[in-house]
Amino acid sequence: MMTYRKSGFLFLVLFPFLCVAAPAVLRLPVNAEVVSEDISGSSWRQNCVLKVSYVATLNQLKAVIGRQGWAFRRQQDLGALNDRCLLVFAKGKTELTVMVWKIDVAETGFSWGMAKGS
Repeated sequence: MMTYRKSGFLFLVLFPFLCVAAPAVLRLPVNAEVVSEDISGSSWRQNCVLKVSYVATLNQLKAVIGRQGWAFRRQQDLGALNDRCLLVFAKGKTELTVMVWKIDVAETGFSWGMAKGS
């Protein structure tokens, strides 16, 4: 009984700090797997993998991010094979950049990060 009370107390004390430390700022496609995360603000916020084709990933990301109020601005293709690109979205003065790359025929990686404008 005492362990339960201590656990409940710790949860109530620590929960607000956990919410502030790692806010969920972008909802990902349902089947996205988060590989790594960095909340420092000095790197990509999350690195993820989708088990779908490159083109399907682009379409899913544009749709999911667009439904969250982000306006699609541009797509910048990278590399000679067109298997990598940057997607840029904006909401107010905040810019969201998503880097997408083909891993295999049915597997695609992506990373995202945000920058505040002036």
